[in-house]
Amino acid sequence: MQINRLPKDQQAAEWKKFFTTHTGDADRIYLGRSSDKSASLRINDEQGRNRLIIRVDAGGNPVIQFLDEGGKVSNQIRAEN
Repeated sequence: MQINRLPKDQQAAEWKKFFTTHTGDADRIYLGRSSDKSASLRINDEQGRNRLIIRVDAGGNPVIQFLDEGGKVSNQIRAEN
C-alpha cells in the first residue's frame, strides 16, 4: 500500500526493487485497461514476466500473444476478419 501512495512516476521502480527481495510475491495476473485504450488480461510467470496476453485493442480487434522469458512474442493469434 505504501508503494501505491507514491507518485505514479516512482511506483514502477519501487515495485521492481520490492520484487527483487520478495521473489514469491511477484504479480502473476493483471486485468485492466492500458493507456492505448486496449483491455487486457496478462498472466505472468513466477518472476513477474508477461508470458500470456489476451488483449482487445481500442478498435475492438482481439489478439492472444505468447511471450518467451525475455518478453518477445513467440506466437500470436489474431481473429480473422
